[in-house]
Amino acid sequence: MRLLYFIAAALLVQVEAALAWGQEGHWIVAEIAARRLVPRAKEVARKGPSKGSKE
Repeated sequence: MRLLYFIAAALLVQVEAALAWGQEGHWIVAEIAARRLVPRAKEVARKGPSKGSKE
């Protein structure tokens, strides 16, 4: 039973850490990633998913 509590606690800590960035942190990471895109990737990202896309 202790192992189950340990696993549950470990999972909760990971979820909390993922949420710790908040909206501003995620925006900053997105901005850095966008600046590192090659021109072709920027073009594709700007257009969005195509009509035949499965996503």
